[in-house]
Amino acid sequence: MDGDGDLHPVPDAAGVRPAVAAGAAPGHHADPLANSFGPESPKLGGVALQPMLVVAAELDLLRDREADYVAWPKAMGKPVEFVQFKGQHHGFFVVEPAGEAGSEVVRLVELFV
Repeated sequence: MDGDGDLHPVPDAAGVRPAVAAGAAPGHHADPLANSFGPESPKLGGVALQPMLVVAAELDLLRDREADYVAWPKAMGKPVEFVQFKGQHHGFFVVEPAGEAGSEVVRLVELFV
């Protein structure tokens, strides 16, 4: 991260050094790297975005945020495929990659690319 003009490291309470946009207002909600549809984020209406695949877990505490993330580019007519896995928690495909749901994520990614 050092030497990059667009990013700078900011230590958090746990000692993790996430990247945030230089000059971003305090808090992750305003940082365009953490919140792509926040007030300081670039306007992407006229940008030709590549298709996106968003995989989410039904029981993920972030599920509403994930749904918002999908709705944002869809509202601009961008190509987004959203797949939500019922009965799964955040990171399910990392916790049990060889499980049925984890294997289905791999299959979806293979088809998508």
